[in-house]
Amino acid sequence: MAFPRVNMASYQFYVLGGRDHVLQFLYSRRGSASRMDFVSTASGVDPNRRPDILIIGMVFLISSSLLGAVNFIATVIQLRALE
Repeated sequence: MAFPRVNMASYQFYVLGGRDHVLQFLYSRRGSASRMDFVSTASGVDPNRRPDILIIGMVFLISSSLLGAVNFIATVIQLRALE
């Protein structure tokens, strides 16, 4: 990899995002696999829903993917074999 610190930051964001998803599943009594967590209902606020943890986890996972992709592209461009 061209930038090992960016690669490590990508891994740490991945771990944080995974941790937040597990925490959201543990805090929510019904879990998140059987319903739509990002859509707010018109019937009111459910005190057992914690979409903020899920959204923070998604931000970490998306940032992890973005950093990994940028590092991969930079590695291909910077360390390509010359003729």
